[in-house]
Amino acid sequence: MKIARVMIALAVTALTAALAAVEAHAQPAAPIAARNVVLVHGAWADGSSWAAVIPLLQAAGLKVTACKIR
Repeated sequence: MKIARVMIALAVTALTAALAAVEAHAQPAAPIAARNVVLVHGAWADGSSWAAVIPLLQAAGLKVTACKIR
């Protein structure tokens, strides 16, 4: 039993050392060149609930469509 614990401890130590040597580099995502936006509202409401958001998106040069899921 003691040998198994020692072997597990050695394996964990080796794995930790190997992972510590690996550097993770996050790549920034490229911006999406979207031109169209679809705003969807569901249950008990319609597209008018987006009335405050639509002009802001249009001012940014986007084509906006608001609808309701039936």
